[in-house]
Amino acid sequence: MYERAYRIAIPNRNMYNNPVPGQRKNYNNYTSLGTQVVDRFVNHIQASLTPPFKRWVELKAGDSVPEEISDQLNKAYSDFTKVGFEMLDASNFNVAISESYYDLAVGTSCLLVSEGDDNAPFIFTAVPPEQVTLVEDGYGRVYMIFRKHKIEAALIKETWPTARLSAEMQRLINSNPLCDVEVLEVTYKVGKKYYYEVFNNSTQDKFVESVMSRSGWVITRLGKVPGEPYGRGPVIVALEDLQMYNKAKELMIRSAQMSTFGMYTVADSDIINPNTLVLSPGMMIPVSRNAGANGPSIAPLPGAGNLDMQQFMLADLQNDIKTIMMNDRMPPEIGAVRSATEYALRGQSRQIDVQSYFGRLQYEMVQPLWQNMLTIMYEKEVLGDIPPELITIDNMLLKVRVVSPLAKEQGIIDMQNTIQTIQTAQALAGLEAVNASYKMEDLPYILARDSGMTQDLLRTKEEREQFMAQAQQAAQMQQMAEMAGMSSAAA
Repeated sequence: MYERAYRIAIPNRNMYNNPVPGQRKNYNNYTSLGTQVVDRFVNHIQASLTPPFKRWVELKAGDSVPEEISDQLNKAYSDFTKVGFEMLDASNFNVAISESYYDLAVGTSCLLVSEGDDNAPFIFTAVPPEQVTLVEDGYGRVYMIFRKHKIEAALIKETWPTARLSAEMQRLINSNPLCDVEVLEVTYKVGKKYYYEVFNNSTQDKFVESVMSRSGWVITRLGKVPGEPYGRGPVIVALEDLQMYNKAKELMIRSAQMSTFGMYTVADSDIINPNTLVLSPGMMIPVSRNAGANGPSIAPLPGAGNLDMQQFMLADLQNDIKTIMMNDRMPPEIGAVRSATEYALRGQSRQIDVQSYFGRLQYEMVQPLWQNMLTIMYEKEVLGDIPPELITIDNMLLKVRVVSPLAKEQGIIDMQNTIQTIQTAQALAGLEAVNASYKMEDLPYILARDSGMTQDLLRTKEEREQFMAQAQQAAQMQQMAEMAGMSSAAA
């Protein structure tokens, strides 16, 4: 199923059937619609969730942490967020995540997070799903990952500096360093530890074995079905429509050829065998006669089919495909003039479609990605003196809050609902009842927090209380000064 999806929608990323580098992969594709809708899907997901060179998450203390402690932790987590994005922007993340989103459109993305050097602190690799085999535990979580791929012999020691090479492999590297060696990487979890092993797949020799505190893999699935370790993304959902659209385009091209060049019957005394007759543009078909009483010896063959109906069918298929791939946010350029309300409603509908994926993207992509990053940052000693349990994303002590455009839009909706509720309560019960029911003094802070404002601009609870006390003291002093002035004037 994945091979069919890649072949028709993302042919250049189709790694099935052992392709040769530089090989043409779009044979039998008569339309680029699949590539167009996937490109727009990837651009939309990246701009909504991980916009390049922008801060799209925020590390924060969990809700169970007391406010007095969380204020101190949030300052440290705010610094960690800054450092994380500086290191992220210095790496190849924006390139690799875009490639990974193409695989996610089919259903499963496999992103590998590796430790880099000082110039590129992280190295991200978008691994094709064709190379990966996933194994789930009883709760539907991926706990074992196999990757089989080829690597040049000369790069083995560079990729795995601690590799213990056999004498046979060392001779191979020395004699033919450019030959490809098929390796099998295995990553699995036992308890809280991750085990990593690398084998020479042809000889089954294990030359790397290590225990790690992180997996390194970020496996994300869309449209996951229980019991299946892989996802069924929007390309899989639209697969039949894409295939039908491609076939309809092929038939339209053949129909146009026949309409342009025509087909003809030619008088002949032989008998036609319909089992061997192949219709093609410009061909001449021998027949006994095509008119009575020794009529014309050559005549055009009447055409068949209705191009208008074909166009109608193609338009329906195209709309269905664009809807599935969330490409229908803009009305068609032809037809009646659309109102601004329709454009706004289409934009809201698009955001709702993306939010259906938001929970799984948060759980399977954002959190594992930042957990790998924090672990590497801790091992590089760029986080300072902090206990390792405080950089474990468990949503109790530490959580990752997404502040991308998609999450901000949801925050704005929550803000609008809050303001509308307060206004309704004030209209029905009055301002005094609102002040008695709601913590109005905390409203500006909560609205700023939910809108995604950076933590650097928000006061802590102690700072807010101190500011309010100073403001009240200043108001009292001003009131006393006014009263003194009035007394002196009366005297």
